[in-house]
Amino acid sequence: KTGSTCALKSVQKRGPSEREALANEITVHAACCHPNIVRIYETFEDLAWVHIAMEACEGGDLYSFQCDEGLLFEHEAALVMLQVLRAVLYLHGVNFVVHRDLKLENLLLKYRDVPLEHNIVK
Repeated sequence: KTGSTCALKSVQKRGPSEREALANEITVHAACCHPNIVRIYETFEDLAWVHIAMEACEGGDLYSFQCDEGLLFEHEAALVMLQVLRAVLYLHGVNFVVHRDLKLENLLLKYRDVPLEHNIVK
């Protein structure tokens, strides 16, 4: 409707307990409003899948970035960690949400071809 680009994440429906956990995760995530947390725009589902329309992060994940660019310099790592810690602090303040899977593959860069010191980590 808006003409904006978004990413679509599709998660296969499994058993009842996994469906409930996914629904809870989506509810909490959709309520988050922080510059270092990917925004969820909309969710919809079919018989086998839940589809999540979310903010596009065109820079890819930090693991791939590091594989392509090499190890981060100390000042770059500090900038990344500052953004990650701001997001984690926000999550801890929202119903004591805990992110249990922090790793480079789950940290996304908002922009492609923008230096790390000017990019946004989500």
